[in-house]
Amino acid sequence: SAAGGALRRPDVAAFAGPFDAGAWSGGTLHPRERLRVLIVEDDPESANALGLALAMAGFSSVTARDGTVALELAHQHLPHAVILDLGLPPRGGLAVARAFRDDPSLAPARIIALTGFDTQRHRAAASAAGIDEYLVKPGQIDQIVAAMQAVRAAELARGA
Repeated sequence: SAAGGALRRPDVAAFAGPFDAGAWSGGTLHPRERLRVLIVEDDPESANALGLALAMAGFSSVTARDGTVALELAHQHLPHAVILDLGLPPRGGLAVARAFRDDPSLAPARIIALTGFDTQRHRAAASAAGIDEYLVKPGQIDQIVAAMQAVRAAELARGA
């Protein structure tokens, strides 16, 4: 335990491990390959919790705290799935989703919004931006893991 009796949180990077972009084969997933997930979340505590939950479920993840870094990491790691907060600085999540859909190398990624915005207007805008699934914060970890398992199954079926 840390000074003052506070427990230190484990670093998610120690669990998640880096993507192996070299193993990427045009969007298909091999049975032994871990699903690559990009977490785009500006709240460090939420991002760490998501990364840890995904690592414990057997997925590989990296985290971006803003949309600009998200796009840079996406080009480096070519994720199968993106968990995207819509309220991002300085570039909003909808702009990030549109950038994914406009880029042929990133377009195959499944985009799951995880956001505090729960209105029909926000859902419609997310759909128009190319977001595949819409989850409202606080997201239930089992819903998020189930969404990633569905992406993995679809990727494996596509590669078969």
